[in-house]
Amino acid sequence: MRRALALPCSPLALLASIAVASGCGSEAPRPNSTEHPSPACIEATQHSDFGWIVGEVFDASCTSSTCHRGQSQLEHLNLTAASAYQALAQRSVGQPSLRLVEPGNPSVSYLMIKLGDYDQSLLNGRHMPTGGALLCTEMRAAIARWIAQGAPQ
Repeated sequence: MRRALALPCSPLALLASIAVASGCGSEAPRPNSTEHPSPACIEATQHSDFGWIVGEVFDASCTSSTCHRGQSQLEHLNLTAASAYQALAQRSVGQPSLRLVEPGNPSVSYLMIKLGDYDQSLLNGRHMPTGGALLCTEMRAAIARWIAQGAPQ
């Protein structure tokens, strides 16, 4: 007869295990579903302008959860409409050798690496947005097109 090994488990350890199992804090990219793209993902194929990216991507995925707005600006990165452009011109806190946005070159823009594209060996920390699927391919492509066009304001 086999006996299960019982280990003491604190409530904190249990919650941490659940968070890891549910993907919170995961280091690996989480796939996005392209079977039924959302209207915003379909619309993203027509955009590469900064105003649309702020309104449809950053507002929905980055600032709505308070991660990158107001007093709780993670990594000192405020992605609200009034501050996003200046904030993205800075060097990355997570990877100081890279700028968040390298105009004309999305493949070395740390923003794109954090979103799950390009050289993932440069990733420090988690992919963004945290706790859910990666942005759809179409939204990531819209951001990459904006950067490739020189990241105009």
